[in-house]
Formats: sequence, structure tokens, C-alpha cells
Amino acid sequence: MREDEFSASLAHLKNALFLSSDNPDTRMSRLVRNELLFGRYIPYEETLNELLKLTPQDVADYARTIFERRPALTILGPVEEEEALFFDELFGD
Repeated sequence: MREDEFSASLAHLKNALFLSSDNPDTRMSRLVRNELLFGRYIPYEETLNELLKLTPQDVADYARTIFERRPALTILGPVEEEEALFFDELFGD
């Protein structure tokens, strides 16, 4: 990831964080999510400080961990065997 792309993405996240604080529904959802996931309220400033610590390498490393796993696939409905085999080959090892 180029540095300018990373900076633009970071600015977008920062702006989205503060713009979302104007919406009462979003604020309440954030409070609940903080409580359920972290067991405490996390101030916007703390979130911003953690965002600003990120580097392009951090993002690349995290993306690598997400996308290295084989995806799960569920097929619903009438499917011919050839179609199912196509997806197995597409996502197979």
C-alpha cells in the first residue's frame, strides 16, 4: 500500500469516526459494542490514538492473516454436481 493511499484511508476513517458521533443511534450502538466486546466505554480519543499508531505494514500483516484462510462455502438450492466441483476446485488447496 502506498503511503498516500494509507494516509487518505486513515483520514477517511478519522472523519467517519467523528461524523458518526453526531448520530444518536450510532453513538448508542458504539456504547453497546464497546461494553460487549471490551467490557468498558472506549472514548473517541482513545480510538483515534490507536488508529494513528497504525502503519501500512500493520494493515498488510492483518490483511494477510484474514485472507490466508480457505473460505467456507455453502450452496443452497438445486445444484448440478459439475457446478459444485467447480467451486471445490476454485477454492480447493
